[in-house]
Amino acid sequence: MIAYTAFLLFLIGVFCCVKATVKFDRILSYLTITAVLMTFALFLDGMYVGAEDTLSFVWNSSPSGDIKIDIISNAYNYELVYPFFIATLIMMLGNTVFRLEKNSGSFNAIVLFNLVAVILMLTSTNFVQLLAALFITDILALFIIKNTQISRRYIMMNILADMLVFAMIAIINSRIKSLDIRQILRYNQIGFYPDFVAVCGLTAVFIRFGFFLFHIGICALKEIRLHGLVSILLLFSPLSALILLLKFHVVWQNSQYFLPYLNTMCIVTSVWGLWRCLTVNAYKAKIIYGQMMFWPLLIELLRFNGFIWDSRFTA
Repeated sequence: MIAYTAFLLFLIGVFCCVKATVKFDRILSYLTITAVLMTFALFLDGMYVGAEDTLSFVWNSSPSGDIKIDIISNAYNYELVYPFFIATLIMMLGNTVFRLEKNSGSFNAIVLFNLVAVILMLTSTNFVQLLAALFITDILALFIIKNTQISRRYIMMNILADMLVFAMIAIINSRIKSLDIRQILRYNQIGFYPDFVAVCGLTAVFIRFGFFLFHIGICALKEIRLHGLVSILLLFSPLSALILLLKFHVVWQNSQYFLPYLNTMCIVTSVWGLWRCLTVNAYKAKIIYGQMMFWPLLIELLRFNGFIWDSRFTA
């Protein structure tokens, strides 16, 4: 059912790409939100029933195993997708009702494609699928920003984060000889530069979150439209950072530097974000520094709840 939901969302996104006049664009927006709400109802029905199924097909084969797409529907994955579906719906409803974007259809298409990419990341059991979905979220964010000059620093920081993620996965793959993410549990026994892998991966996550010392890319976005800024802060880079943290923590936590690095960055970023919120005057800057407080607090809440250490996210 999750695969079916993702397919319907993709089709609705394609429909949103239709060029339309201002008047028809408004009608198109209401049709789109209605279709997405109906899809959400189907998703909730599948979530309630709890039916388990898997969509899987192979792209290609390699010495490390098959390169494939897996979308696994089970009770746990329904719980993971649910909050991100809600966040996307809220952004689309705000855009439809208050006309926050000049071209509502294009904006709706971007956030729907992003939700499909997020679903692929959440349900991925293959490194290639995870990386492909990650790159898609980066590209879609650029369509929200639109302005090349504004997005330059944001792009460079995300490219750096992607390079770090790729380097980390390359090291892991060289040892486990598999593209299956579930096999990273074996990496704990093999052991190969665990500290470097943890620091490398966490740094990529911090860049995407826009944590202190790595917030140059996120802060560059204060010149874009408010609705676009909020969308990126909630649905794009920071969200993908959270998924990466949840996917790979089972490897990173073997490093002695993992928790000190994570805790230090969360504390410093929260304090820095609070201080800047109180001292800056521009409301967009306040939003950016406000989200710098939000994500560290969310991580700590997930940790104390035990969710972030749940091996089911990887397995």
